[in-house]
Order: sequence, then structure tokens, then C-alpha cells
Amino acid sequence: SSKDDGVKEAATSALEVIFAEVARSLAGAGPGRKLEPKRATEVYTSLMRRMLDMLEALGSQPSQVAVAIKTLGKFAEPAVAFAKDNGTDQLNTLIRKMARFVKLGALGHLTLDSSATPQ
Repeated sequence: SSKDDGVKEAATSALEVIFAEVARSLAGAGPGRKLEPKRATEVYTSLMRRMLDMLEALGSQPSQVAVAIKTLGKFAEPAVAFAKDNGTDQLNTLIRKMARFVKLGALGHLTLDSSATPQ
């Protein structure tokens, strides 16, 4: 229904703002935004684990997968920063898990592979 669509749209918008702010805080953007390193690592690791779990979970709704993908995209800058400090294993895992949702199109453009959504 249109009422449900409005709620989903509002929730999606709010989550995008929240995750963008968390990503900026983790990346240290802006005055007074930098988290203490140990706390930043805890927040980053927890959120990344949850988003990757959503990508892998059988029965995840397409909307959950979309939220996870958008969130992981917003965490690109912190992911690179953490890779510099902690090695590239987690960044490589992130890229590998995200790559299964895209395919190379006939013209060489990346396109969403909807068949990769967990069932």
C-alpha cells in the first residue's frame, strides 16, 4: 500500500543519513567527529559484520540486501582507512561479497545482478 511505501521510504532515508554520519565519524571528517581509535574499530567492525551478514543471510528480503549494499557503499572511506591500518583482508572480503551482486554488461558497464539476492 502507499502508506507502507511511505514508511519504507522514510526509514530508508533516515538509515542513509544515520549511516552517512557514522561513516563520517569513523573517517574523522569534520571538527570533533573523530572517535577514539578503539571505539571506532568496535563500531566499524560491528556494523560491517552486520551488513555482510545481511548480504549472506538466506531469506534476506531484497530491501534488507539493498540497505546493506547502500550502507557498505557509505562505508567505503572508513573501509579503506581501516585497511591501511589493519591489512586488506576485510576490504577484500567486502569487495568479493559485493561483487556477486553485479555483472559485467554487454557494453562493459556494471549492472545489478538481481539473481544474486539471497533466497
